[in-house]
Amino acid sequence: MKAFVLRIFALLTAAGLLAACSMAGMAYNNVVPLASWYVDDYVDLDDAQMARFREGLSRLQAWHRKSELPEYSRVLEDAARKVDGKVSVDDVSGLYADGRRLANRLTDRALPDFADILLTLTPDQIASIEARLARDNEKMRKERLAPATARREQERLDRFVRNMESWLGEMGAAQKALIRERLALLPAGDALRLADRRRLQGDFLALLRNPPPKPQFEAALRRILLNPEEGRDPAYQAHAREWRAQTTALFADLLAMSTPAQREHLKRKLRGYASDVTALVSAS
Repeated sequence: MKAFVLRIFALLTAAGLLAACSMAGMAYNNVVPLASWYVDDYVDLDDAQMARFREGLSRLQAWHRKSELPEYSRVLEDAARKVDGKVSVDDVSGLYADGRRLANRLTDRALPDFADILLTLTPDQIASIEARLARDNEKMRKERLAPATARREQERLDRFVRNMESWLGEMGAAQKALIRERLALLPAGDALRLADRRRLQGDFLALLRNPPPKPQFEAALRRILLNPEEGRDPAYQAHAREWRAQTTALFADLLAMSTPAQREHLKRKLRGYASDVTALVSAS
């Protein structure tokens, strides 16, 4: 789901985890104006709504810097230590679970303040959000579903290799061959993913148009944001589980094949992130 509220929550998570360069640190420190600018892409908030949004996000950032960033640093340092040994599928799964836990905790903390703002949206503002979400969906359809099958598969392979190289450095021929072999066994789920996005967006827009009292509104919003699996097509549910299991195993296998230089590249990156996250905490 690409509802604008998720994008704003993600700004804090991403900036915190990707603070390894001065630009990312700058983004974290300026997340309130950046988020305000981003929200404008989805909806034109009036002055009172924007003031409430900025106040809520400022409170969220203060909590996040004090309570969450130290945990980000711990998770990253722990991952870096494990790189020296045999990294198991359970280790990779644990890192994914840590990331989801931190993101969910951030969303849960933010939800009451932002529910207050969502409850003030006018029909025209809701229509603006709907139009932007529709444009996002069409962009995904054109990029992921419209091209010929061979091109889509090549682009999927290229994306996966680029992602792995961002962590490990340049991949060897055997590693690239393993990625190609594993991805060929796992059908792309873009059509299922787009359908699920539209389902969640529909639930979100319906909630905005016919909001119940705030306690029920928050509960419904929490379900959409924190438990998107509820009501999901079983076919997509099965695909998502298989994709996560297979890609987790693939990452562990790629690490097992990695060179000392690749492991060092990964450790430097993880520890650089952890160090810069610590610097953000110290600067507060």
